[in-house]
Amino acid sequence: MYDSGRSHISVTMRHNVGGVRGRSSGQAYAESALSVALAPLVPLPSWRRPAVVAGGAAGLVLCLAVGALGGPPEAVESAKGFGALLGVVALVAGLLALFRWRRHQEFGAAYATAAALWQEAMYCTECAASWVPGDRRMIGQDQRLGWVLFRRAKQSGQPQRTR
Repeated sequence: MYDSGRSHISVTMRHNVGGVRGRSSGQAYAESALSVALAPLVPLPSWRRPAVVAGGAAGLVLCLAVGALGGPPEAVESAKGFGALLGVVALVAGLLALFRWRRHQEFGAAYATAAALWQEAMYCTECAASWVPGDRRMIGQDQRLGWVLFRRAKQSGQPQRTR
């Protein structure tokens, strides 16, 4: 049901406008209201990629600092600006990785539970409602199934970290 309400169209046109050959391309996505209501949760973004960027930028800053120690003053001046830029990149990527890691610690179990429940969920076309077998609560079409399951998983006694 979920996939039947989604469509993706890609169009590529070859043209010869004013003697100039070229190509135009475009894409369009469409979803029905039912497909939006039955959509699964978007997975939490990875915290590992920004951590790798932060580590790489910090390593480059360290290499620049060691390389600039024995170099001429002109090289030290040019390395300062690049080192400062890499330092800012390392700081921002490190903070992003820390934020995403905390979200994984706080909500990772609830996301996994909601994703498993979404796989088990059923949909009735006559009453336009969804439910999970074993749970008597119905989820109407006006609510998003993935988010309702996530809220239920959070409230079901999952151990949550406090800030």
